[in-house]
Amino acid sequence: MDTENKARISRIMAGPGTGKTYNLVKRIEALLKGGADPQRILLVTFTRTSALDLVKELRTLKTPHAQLIHSDTLHSFSLHILHKAEYFLTHGRETRILMEFELRFLLEDLSGNVRELGKKLKAFEAAWARDQEQEPGWALDPSDKEFEQELSSWLLFHKAMLISEIIPLTLRYLRDNPASPILKDYEHVFVDEYQDLNKAEQSLINLIRRAANLTVVGDEDQSIYQDFRHAHPEGITAFHTVYPDTVDEGLDVCRRCPQLVVEIANSLISNNKRRADKELKPFPTNATGEIHIVQWSDIPNEARGIATYIYEQIQKGQFEPGEILILCPRKQFGIAIKEALAELNCPAHSFFREEVFSGDPKKLTSSRTKEAFTLLQLAANYFDRPALRAWLGYGSTDLGKKQYKVLRRYCEQTGKNPIEVLAQLDNGIIDDIGGKIDKLIIRFRVLNEKLDYFKSKKPIEVFEEIFPKHEDWAKPFHAMAGDIDEETSLGEIIEHIRTEVSQPEMPTDAEYVRIMSLHKSKGLSAKLVIVTGFIQGLIPSLGDDKLSEEAKDIYLEEQRRLLYVAITRTKHTLVLSSVASIPRNELHNMRAVTPKGGTKSHAYTITSSFLRELGPSCPNPVTGARWDYQ
Repeated sequence: MDTENKARISRIMAGPGTGKTYNLVKRIEALLKGGADPQRILLVTFTRTSALDLVKELRTLKTPHAQLIHSDTLHSFSLHILHKAEYFLTHGRETRILMEFELRFLLEDLSGNVRELGKKLKAFEAAWARDQEQEPGWALDPSDKEFEQELSSWLLFHKAMLISEIIPLTLRYLRDNPASPILKDYEHVFVDEYQDLNKAEQSLINLIRRAANLTVVGDEDQSIYQDFRHAHPEGITAFHTVYPDTVDEGLDVCRRCPQLVVEIANSLISNNKRRADKELKPFPTNATGEIHIVQWSDIPNEARGIATYIYEQIQKGQFEPGEILILCPRKQFGIAIKEALAELNCPAHSFFREEVFSGDPKKLTSSRTKEAFTLLQLAANYFDRPALRAWLGYGSTDLGKKQYKVLRRYCEQTGKNPIEVLAQLDNGIIDDIGGKIDKLIIRFRVLNEKLDYFKSKKPIEVFEEIFPKHEDWAKPFHAMAGDIDEETSLGEIIEHIRTEVSQPEMPTDAEYVRIMSLHKSKGLSAKLVIVTGFIQGLIPSLGDDKLSEEAKDIYLEEQRRLLYVAITRTKHTLVLSSVASIPRNELHNMRAVTPKGGTKSHAYTITSSFLRELGPSCPNPVTGARWDYQ
């Protein structure tokens, strides 16, 4: 390739609040004004929220045809490629996506320890590239190969797929079909939040771009998905080793955060040793800002205290509800604060949506939401195999694993579907399938009784029967279902809820207090940011005891980056809130280490070790009773 025609590769290292979105939009505007074809420009984002925000910014451009630029999440873009290539049809795959809570039944049916299988599943979703140096696409270890074969067999039988399979499948398709006419010949490809992409996604980007100019934007200090998705900060720091002619640019002046917050953010992140020696610079004219460190006796007192503080600040005109962001390491903190705000008639919305399906599926009393949604899916499609598998397993100490194995084996031998076999057994048409499944038959009868009751009802009536409006546990589902009328089908309701749970939009503009996890705050900002659960064991989470010392250090650095992301969301005021004691059963539900100190019912907790790392600019903690925020 001629030097003149050689693709330009750019890496923009953009710290928090440094104008990344503005910079991207202005670059695209310059291309369009220079005569670039908008249909040959691709903008790839990590989340739906980022995609929508960038599209909104692009639409404000007065440059003609800006709306023709293709902007999408990498998952959505990849799914479009697979559909267009008829990949699922030619490979005998169905596109029924498994919900997160349904993965528990999948893992139960595979051979091995569920916890270890969960780790293998994460590696499979990253196309087996656990480390940045590994080539994605192939399982090389014998146990990984066995897992992949067993997983594929389960998915084929249940006519389902994992949402996280989309990237590995697209990577495989484009590698195997380099001349595919499905993929457009792009001239410019922009990738946002590159530090959040794992090696499989990075390789996929390279195949998508072909010979196009490539611009990636990211920040190693905001890499927070190494533990979740094998997305390593080295993905962006070592980018130039993959693309030797990389042209580097930097955005390091934080226009968002006040001076004090920039100081403590720099102090915190400087404790990470596996990073470049750099600092975020405060914008000279930004305000000093406020930082409050508060400790409460327990979660109920914290909730009341935080809610009162928010209420009073709103009443004084300091902040609007939509300018307030509450970040929680676990939903229990958020639920308590939301309830306290409701008592003060302060509008608040929680985005812990995937956790509406919390609870132990082995106990019917604690898995009501899971069972209800499963029933809704079966009411829409009686032959939905993943939903049937879950329904048959609820309330069983082994989730029906042993008996379901008998049913599945018989179905595979005869070519019959599970519903057909269960019905024939229940009606005495067949009496032996090679094993006992009496408990499954009981659950099958319960299902049929419920579905028979729904037969004469309209979809909206079925939904409201399964999720009664007056029940608190059902209210989040009515919010996620959106506007339902007489014409809305059960399938449409289900798809809306699935999307809201698995790919929620984090609103950048709101008229209510937003409550969410620290991870979900990426890309957001607010005048007032409150971080709760600022205790050792939650921030930072302590990780797996079985990790090596080096692995523990790497995990701790990611936890530090997560707090760095959280505190740099604020435009004016930051509150870090902790509690001195938590009920032991609550700590267990939070999947946190339970300290030995305390009483039989309550564990004494301590403020996060990250507090001392925030440096001398950070104020000392005060008790809730002595908090003077006037």
